[in-house]
Amino acid sequence: MLICKAYLSAARQIQDAASLGAILETSRKNNQRDGVTGMLCAFDSNFLQFLEGAQEAVSATFGRIRHDPRHFRIIELYEEPIDGRLFGNWSMALTPQDTLTAQQMHACRDLQTATVDGAGPRTHRDAVCALLETFRKRAR
Repeated sequence: MLICKAYLSAARQIQDAASLGAILETSRKNNQRDGVTGMLCAFDSNFLQFLEGAQEAVSATFGRIRHDPRHFRIIELYEEPIDGRLFGNWSMALTPQDTLTAQQMHACRDLQTATVDGAGPRTHRDAVCALLETFRKRAR
């Protein structure tokens, strides 16, 4: 069974192009090995990441992320079975803040605010689904 998992975290330090490149390089290597695909969105010193793949592989990847010292305030937002991969062409795509549409930026900030304010899982799921739909539309 394939799943999609999304999480939000805060970066311990501001991520410049070089540090994001290093994260991307490591993620791609590990994800290709493990059959995981996805996208890392960097905005306002936060990370929003979507991981897709077999449940065991995604869980193992997320476990590594939980222990990565570059992240704190890691919040699981969403985990759902999927019929097919949205980010299947990328072992890990990077979406920096300057490439987000206004709608996507607003949705990312809303998710970040909702997690700080303690919104429940249903709010997170609805927001993630709406955001995933915007990425799906842009991917066509």
